[in-house]
Amino acid sequence: MPTDTFSEVMGEADRKVMTCIDEALNCYGESVKQVVYWNFEKMFNVTREKIPTQPEKFSDSLAKMFGGGVCIVEKAIVDHVASLSGLSDIVKCDLATALKKGRKHFQTAGQI
Repeated sequence: MPTDTFSEVMGEADRKVMTCIDEALNCYGESVKQVVYWNFEKMFNVTREKIPTQPEKFSDSLAKMFGGGVCIVEKAIVDHVASLSGLSDIVKCDLATALKKGRKHFQTAGQI
């Protein structure tokens, strides 16, 4: 989805969270990233723009998609959130918690 569309429907903090997720998933290739988002949208009937406000659903969709290997994908995302937010303590959190804390930080700090 083009960045312009994100700008229209998402706030700055949500865009920053999605940037973290995009960068982490890009490590696995563009096609994997697109399949992850497609799977999320089909599984929960919500658009990917809702991931920052519904991180539990995103985590659930990853778990169903990757099974036992989900921890590797989730760690990559959490590490990106920690790196871009400067919140090093969130590397110990589960994905949903890390996304919530990162989003809250971006809302209050206004930095990436």
